[in-house]
Amino acid sequence: MYQLRDCSEDLDLTYFYNEAEKRGYVNNSSQKVLVDCFRREERYKVWILYKDDLPIGSVASHTLPELGPNSYRICA
Repeated sequence: MYQLRDCSEDLDLTYFYNEAEKRGYVNNSSQKVLVDCFRREERYKVWILYKDDLPIGSVASHTLPELGPNSYRICA
């Protein structure tokens, strides 16, 4: 079963980060590059996709002020 969960400090994403690093997905290999990089944005949200209780993907959205006050970028 698939689930989409809000990314939060209480999620253990060790498996996800290790798998990302093994596969060469540098932009998903740590909290620093997956979540913390958005902290400078006015608004942001990160979600983690789970399949059978294992984290297998991520989605993020953040403000994009260069394009206007109600602009967002969605990263999948």
